Amino acid sequence: MRIRMKIPTKKHMVMCAIAVLIVAGLLLVTFWKKDKPLVYDIVVLGDSIVGNPVDGGAPWPELLEKKLGVPVLNGGLGGTSMSLRSEYMWSSMANTEWSMVKLAEAIAYDDWKSQKATMAYAQSYSEVNNQALDYFEETMERLSNVDFSQVKLLVIEHGSNDYNAGIAVDNPDNKYDVSTFGGALRKTLTLLQEKYPDMRILIVSPIYCALGENNTKKCYDTKYGNGGFLQEYVSLEKEIAAEFDVEWLDAYHESGIWEENASEYMMDNLHPNAKGQELLSDYLAEYLHDNL
Repeated sequence: MRIRMKIPTKKHMVMCAIAVLIVAGLLLVTFWKKDKPLVYDIVVLGDSIVGNPVDGGAPWPELLEKKLGVPVLNGGLGGTSMSLRSEYMWSSMANTEWSMVKLAEAIAYDDWKSQKATMAYAQSYSEVNNQALDYFEETMERLSNVDFSQVKLLVIEHGSNDYNAGIAVDNPDNKYDVSTFGGALRKTLTLLQEKYPDMRILIVSPIYCALGENNTKKCYDTKYGNGGFLQEYVSLEKEIAAEFDVEWLDAYHESGIWEENASEYMMDNLHPNAKGQELLSDYLAEYLHDNL
Protein backbone atom coordinates (compact mmCIF):
# COMPACT_ATOMS: atom_id res chain seq x y z
CA MET A 1 0.00 0.00 0.00
CA ARG A 2 1.44 3.33 -1.02
CA ILE A 3 1.12 6.21 1.40
CA ARG A 4 0.57 9.45 -0.35
CA MET A 5 2.08 12.43 1.48
CA LYS A 6 0.29 15.69 1.20
CA ILE A 7 2.66 18.34 -0.05
CA PRO A 8 2.05 21.63 1.73
CA THR A 9 0.98 24.45 -0.47
CA LYS A 10 2.77 27.75 -0.60
CA LYS A 11 -0.09 29.29 1.38
CA HIS A 12 0.27 26.69 4.14
CA MET A 13 4.04 27.26 4.30
CA VAL A 14 3.56 31.01 4.65
CA MET A 15 0.97 30.54 7.41
CA CYS A 16 3.27 28.16 9.30
CA ALA A 17 6.16 30.58 8.99
CA ILE A 18 4.00 33.40 10.35
CA ALA A 19 2.88 31.22 13.26
CA VAL A 20 6.49 30.34 14.11
CA LEU A 21 7.47 34.01 14.01
CA ILE A 22 4.57 34.97 16.27
CA VAL A 23 5.47 32.29 18.83
CA ALA A 24 9.15 33.25 18.68
CA GLY A 25 8.21 36.90 19.10
CA LEU A 26 6.06 36.16 22.12
CA LEU A 27 8.84 34.12 23.72
CA LEU A 28 11.35 36.89 23.01
CA VAL A 29 9.10 39.50 24.57
CA THR A 30 8.52 37.27 27.60
CA PHE A 31 12.22 36.70 28.20
CA TRP A 32 13.06 40.33 27.45
CA LYS A 33 10.56 41.57 29.98
CA LYS A 34 11.90 39.15 32.54
CA ASP A 35 15.56 39.97 32.00
CA LYS A 36 15.41 43.62 31.02
CA PRO A 37 16.90 45.70 33.86
CA LEU A 38 14.85 48.43 35.48
CA VAL A 39 16.07 51.98 34.96
CA TYR A 40 15.49 54.73 37.52
CA ASP A 41 17.03 58.19 37.76
CA ILE A 42 16.78 58.11 41.55
CA VAL A 43 16.79 55.16 43.98
CA VAL A 44 15.96 55.80 47.63
CA LEU A 45 17.07 53.31 50.29
CA GLY A 46 16.04 53.52 53.92
CA ASP A 47 13.72 52.37 56.69
CA SER A 48 10.00 52.74 57.40
CA ILE A 49 10.17 56.53 57.09
CA VAL A 50 10.93 55.86 53.42
CA GLY A 51 9.20 52.57 52.69
CA ASN A 52 6.03 52.14 54.73
CA PRO A 53 2.61 52.90 53.21
CA VAL A 54 0.94 56.05 54.55
CA ASP A 55 -2.76 56.41 55.34
CA GLY A 56 -4.25 59.13 53.16
CA GLY A 57 -1.01 59.78 51.34
CA ALA A 58 2.21 58.28 49.99
CA PRO A 59 5.83 57.92 51.15
CA TRP A 60 8.00 60.88 50.24
CA PRO A 61 10.03 59.11 47.47
CA GLU A 62 6.80 58.55 45.54
CA LEU A 63 5.77 62.18 46.04
CA LEU A 64 9.26 63.23 44.98
CA GLU A 65 8.84 61.40 41.67
CA LYS A 66 5.81 63.54 40.81
CA LYS A 67 7.47 66.78 41.88
CA LEU A 68 10.71 66.19 39.97
CA GLY A 69 9.18 64.44 36.98
CA VAL A 70 11.81 61.67 36.92
CA PRO A 71 11.55 57.93 37.75
CA VAL A 72 12.16 57.33 41.47
CA LEU A 73 12.28 53.88 43.08
CA ASN A 74 11.20 53.66 46.69
CA GLY A 75 13.53 50.98 48.02
CA GLY A 76 12.80 51.54 51.70
CA LEU A 77 12.29 48.55 54.03
CA GLY A 78 10.65 49.23 57.37
CA GLY A 79 12.49 48.11 60.49
CA THR A 80 15.91 47.96 58.84
CA SER A 81 19.06 49.80 59.86
CA MET A 82 22.36 51.03 58.54
CA SER A 83 24.29 48.57 60.70
CA LEU A 84 24.50 44.80 60.59
CA ARG A 85 22.43 44.01 63.65
CA SER A 86 22.55 40.74 65.51
CA GLU A 87 19.64 38.44 64.73
CA TYR A 88 19.16 37.90 68.45
CA MET A 89 18.04 41.50 68.86
CA TRP A 90 14.94 41.00 66.74
CA SER A 91 12.41 38.32 65.88
CA SER A 92 14.38 37.00 62.91
CA MET A 93 17.75 37.00 61.21
CA ALA A 94 16.11 38.78 58.29
CA ASN A 95 17.20 42.26 59.36
CA THR A 96 20.85 41.37 58.92
CA GLU A 97 20.47 40.71 55.19
CA TRP A 98 18.24 43.76 54.62
CA SER A 99 20.45 46.26 56.44
CA MET A 100 21.98 49.05 54.35
CA VAL A 101 25.47 47.56 54.50
CA LYS A 102 24.19 44.24 53.16
CA LEU A 103 22.17 45.93 50.41
CA ALA A 104 25.35 47.80 49.44
CA GLU A 105 27.11 44.44 49.05
CA ALA A 106 24.25 43.14 46.91
CA ILE A 107 24.40 46.25 44.71
CA ALA A 108 28.18 46.20 44.40
CA TYR A 109 28.44 42.48 43.63
CA ASP A 110 25.10 42.25 41.78
CA ASP A 111 24.23 39.28 43.96
CA TRP A 112 20.85 39.24 45.68
CA LYS A 113 20.67 35.55 46.56
CA SER A 114 21.02 36.12 50.31
CA GLN A 115 18.29 38.76 50.36
CA LYS A 116 15.90 36.57 48.37
CA ALA A 117 16.65 33.50 50.47
CA THR A 118 16.02 35.49 53.62
CA MET A 119 12.75 36.74 52.17
CA ALA A 120 11.64 33.14 51.62
CA TYR A 121 12.71 32.30 55.18
CA ALA A 122 10.78 35.23 56.65
CA GLN A 123 7.65 34.37 54.70
CA SER A 124 7.83 30.72 55.77
CA TYR A 125 7.91 31.76 59.42
CA SER A 126 5.56 34.73 59.08
CA GLU A 127 3.42 33.54 62.01
CA VAL A 128 6.29 34.17 64.42
CA ASN A 129 8.18 36.76 62.37
CA ASN A 130 6.67 40.12 61.54
CA GLN A 131 9.79 41.64 60.00
CA ALA A 132 8.82 40.97 56.36
CA LEU A 133 6.07 43.50 55.73
CA ASP A 134 3.62 43.06 52.87
CA TYR A 135 5.48 45.28 50.43
CA PHE A 136 8.94 43.83 51.05
CA GLU A 137 8.86 41.14 48.37
CA GLU A 138 7.92 43.53 45.57
CA THR A 139 10.46 46.12 46.73
CA MET A 140 13.23 43.52 46.88
CA GLU A 141 12.32 42.18 43.44
CA ARG A 142 12.55 45.65 41.96
CA LEU A 143 15.82 46.47 43.70
CA SER A 144 17.41 43.24 42.49
CA ASN A 145 16.51 44.13 38.89
CA VAL A 146 17.71 47.74 38.88
CA ASP A 147 20.53 48.68 36.53
CA PHE A 148 22.52 50.67 39.06
CA SER A 149 24.97 51.82 36.39
CA GLN A 150 22.13 53.99 35.09
CA VAL A 151 21.12 55.44 38.47
CA LYS A 152 21.88 59.16 38.57
CA LEU A 153 21.30 59.62 42.29
CA LEU A 154 21.27 57.14 45.18
CA VAL A 155 19.63 58.49 48.34
CA ILE A 156 20.35 56.78 51.68
CA GLU A 157 18.15 57.47 54.72
CA HIS A 158 18.91 55.46 57.86
CA GLY A 159 19.64 55.98 61.52
CA SER A 160 16.37 55.95 63.47
CA ASN A 161 16.43 52.16 63.95
CA ASP A 162 20.14 52.13 64.76
CA TYR A 163 19.37 54.70 67.47
CA ASN A 164 16.26 52.91 68.75
CA ALA A 165 18.05 49.55 68.84
CA GLY A 166 20.94 50.95 70.88
CA ILE A 167 23.53 50.32 68.17
CA ALA A 168 26.94 51.81 68.96
CA VAL A 169 27.53 55.06 67.10
CA ASP A 170 31.10 54.16 66.16
CA ASN A 171 34.08 51.99 67.09
CA PRO A 172 37.25 54.06 67.52
CA ASP A 173 39.38 50.91 67.26
CA ASN A 174 37.80 49.75 63.97
CA LYS A 175 36.39 52.38 61.62
CA TYR A 176 34.81 49.65 59.47
CA ASP A 177 33.07 47.71 62.22
CA VAL A 178 29.74 47.05 60.48
CA SER A 179 28.02 46.30 63.78
CA THR A 180 28.24 50.05 64.45
CA PHE A 181 26.40 52.83 62.65
CA GLY A 182 29.55 54.64 61.50
CA GLY A 183 31.38 51.51 60.43
CA ALA A 184 28.42 50.31 58.38
CA LEU A 185 28.09 53.70 56.66
CA ARG A 186 31.80 53.77 55.78
CA LYS A 187 31.62 50.21 54.44
CA THR A 188 28.50 51.08 52.43
CA LEU A 189 30.10 54.12 50.82
CA THR A 190 33.34 52.23 50.12
CA LEU A 191 31.50 49.42 48.32
CA LEU A 192 29.33 51.76 46.27
CA GLN A 193 32.09 54.17 45.28
CA GLU A 194 34.45 51.38 44.24
CA LYS A 195 31.76 49.80 42.05
CA TYR A 196 30.14 52.99 40.76
CA PRO A 197 32.66 55.83 41.11
CA ASP A 198 30.47 58.22 39.10
CA MET A 199 27.27 57.55 41.05
CA ARG A 200 25.98 60.57 42.92
CA ILE A 201 25.14 59.74 46.55
CA LEU A 202 23.01 61.80 48.91
CA ILE A 203 22.71 60.90 52.60
CA VAL A 204 19.59 62.15 54.38
CA SER A 205 19.77 62.19 58.16
CA PRO A 206 17.09 60.66 60.40
CA ILE A 207 14.38 62.99 61.66
CA TYR A 208 13.15 63.79 65.16
CA CYS A 209 11.45 60.99 67.09
CA ALA A 210 10.16 60.18 70.56
CA LEU A 211 9.40 56.76 72.06
CA GLY A 212 8.17 55.30 75.30
CA GLU A 213 4.85 55.69 77.08
CA ASN A 214 3.23 58.98 76.07
CA ASN A 215 6.31 59.69 73.93
CA THR A 216 8.31 60.80 76.95
CA LYS A 217 11.64 59.44 75.67
CA LYS A 218 12.81 62.19 73.35
CA CYS A 219 15.62 61.45 70.90
CA TYR A 220 17.65 64.36 72.27
CA ASP A 221 17.65 63.21 75.91
CA THR A 222 17.35 59.40 75.77
CA LYS A 223 19.95 56.75 74.93
CA TYR A 224 19.41 53.03 74.33
CA GLY A 225 21.77 50.10 74.84
CA ASN A 226 25.27 50.88 73.59
CA GLY A 227 24.13 53.86 71.54
CA GLY A 228 24.00 57.60 71.93
CA PHE A 229 21.54 60.43 71.40
CA LEU A 230 20.16 60.66 67.88
CA GLN A 231 22.13 63.88 67.36
CA GLU A 232 25.36 61.85 67.69
CA TYR A 233 24.37 59.64 64.74
CA VAL A 234 23.47 62.73 62.74
CA SER A 235 26.77 64.46 63.52
CA LEU A 236 28.80 61.37 62.59
CA GLU A 237 26.89 61.10 59.30
CA LYS A 238 27.94 64.62 58.45
CA GLU A 239 31.60 63.83 59.18
CA ILE A 240 31.58 60.62 57.11
CA ALA A 241 29.79 62.31 54.21
CA ALA A 242 32.57 64.90 54.11
CA GLU A 243 35.21 62.18 54.40
CA PHE A 244 33.80 60.35 51.36
CA ASP A 245 32.88 63.52 49.45
CA VAL A 246 29.17 62.74 49.18
CA GLU A 247 26.20 65.03 49.76
CA TRP A 248 24.39 65.18 53.08
CA LEU A 249 21.12 66.74 54.19
CA ASP A 250 20.38 67.58 57.82
CA ALA A 251 16.72 66.52 57.93
CA TYR A 252 17.03 66.26 61.72
CA HIS A 253 17.28 70.03 62.06
CA GLU A 254 16.04 71.36 58.72
CA SER A 255 13.07 69.25 57.55
CA GLY A 256 10.57 71.23 59.61
CA ILE A 257 9.49 68.31 61.79
CA TRP A 258 10.30 68.72 65.47
CA GLU A 259 8.89 68.19 68.95
CA GLU A 260 6.66 71.26 68.85
CA ASN A 261 4.77 70.17 65.72
CA ALA A 262 5.13 66.37 65.93
CA SER A 263 1.39 65.92 66.48
CA GLU A 264 0.74 67.75 63.21
CA TYR A 265 3.30 65.95 61.04
CA MET A 266 3.74 62.53 62.67
CA MET A 267 1.34 59.67 63.36
CA ASP A 268 3.22 58.30 66.39
CA ASN A 269 6.20 60.61 67.02
CA LEU A 270 8.29 58.27 64.88
CA HIS A 271 6.64 57.90 61.47
CA PRO A 272 5.51 60.92 59.42
CA ASN A 273 1.83 61.03 58.53
CA ALA A 274 0.59 62.11 55.08
CA LYS A 275 1.23 65.77 55.90
CA GLY A 276 4.70 64.96 57.20
CA GLN A 277 5.56 62.94 54.09
CA GLU A 278 4.45 65.89 51.96
CA LEU A 279 6.70 68.18 53.98
CA LEU A 280 9.68 65.84 53.57
CA SER A 281 9.10 65.53 49.83
CA ASP A 282 9.01 69.34 49.55
CA TYR A 283 12.28 69.53 51.51
CA LEU A 284 14.00 67.03 49.21
CA ALA A 285 12.47 68.46 46.05
CA GLU A 286 13.64 71.98 46.88
CA TYR A 287 17.19 70.75 47.44
CA LEU A 288 17.27 68.64 44.29
CA HIS A 289 15.67 71.32 42.11
CA ASP A 290 18.58 73.57 43.08
CA ASN A 291 21.21 70.83 42.77
CA LEU A 292 20.21 68.62 39.84
